[in-house]
Amino acid sequence: MSTNEESVKAAIDYCIENNILKEFLEENREAVIDSLTAELCFNQLIEFRNKEGNEKEKLEIARNLLAEGSTPEFVQEITGLDMETIRSLNN
Repeated sequence: MSTNEESVKAAIDYCIENNILKEFLEENREAVIDSLTAELCFNQLIEFRNKEGNEKEKLEIARNLLAEGSTPEFVQEITGLDMETIRSLNN
């Protein structure tokens, strides 16, 4: 069982125990679990994709800064990239 699924089940249990949409959740528990788990996974995928895009953008910015003569320290301050990555771009 994934962490997302465990979290969804815990939230549903909480709602049922506190009479929040109790009847609906009792009748549709599995469908709600499936739907919310899929939604959480989708959102995590989008977040990962955006983060990956941001990393590509950071690398492009770093390359441009280095090409313009910026110091590796300045590039690190601006992009947040680690020094090893920045030095590898300089080669």
